[in-house]
Amino acid sequence: MDVMAFFLLEEGMEYGTAWTTIANQALQLLGRPPVSDIASDKGYGTVAPILRNQIPISVRFILGMRNWRCLQKKVSLARLAERPVDYAYRYAIPSDAVRLVSVMPEDGYSYERLDGYIDTNAESVIATYIPEPSSTSALPSYLQNVVACHIAIYIAPLLNADQTLQASVASMYTASLQSAWLNDISDVNDKIFMGGFADDLARAREV
Repeated sequence: MDVMAFFLLEEGMEYGTAWTTIANQALQLLGRPPVSDIASDKGYGTVAPILRNQIPISVRFILGMRNWRCLQKKVSLARLAERPVDYAYRYAIPSDAVRLVSVMPEDGYSYERLDGYIDTNAESVIATYIPEPSSTSALPSYLQNVVACHIAIYIAPLLNADQTLQASVASMYTASLQSAWLNDISDVNDKIFMGGFADDLARAREV
């Protein structure tokens, strides 16, 4: 099994009304009043557009940083009619993939990934990936907390939040990440955080 870590989506679904709940979680962290619908700008000035812009960035960043077990989806990849130059078959990576966790061609054949495709000589390919969620409710509560904190960090300066509050939200973000990783663990061996956990945490602190 080949484990990969990269973002696949540059553009995806529209983040509108279905994400109002997580938007309000972020606003609450900043002491701001809730909005009734982030798809509407009425009565909210620039807040709704700021949220609509930041939510997909935060969702894709958090989902793309780790192989979250709670969100993994396993599928047989669709074979395309197009024939690659160096392999017998070409398969499409799912269009909603935020992160590709593993690719398993039949009989252990090698493969090459490029531009949303998997090229291989295998007759079939199984892939596990993290899909882009359709709404806040598609995420477990511990990931909702992480995403809300990440959103709050980035919209805080735009909403003129003071430095003390911004620092507090950043601390909550780090704590929520640690809690989410612990909640997502299903393998006892993963409780030894040598390497991967520290690396992910360091990356998170850079954003």
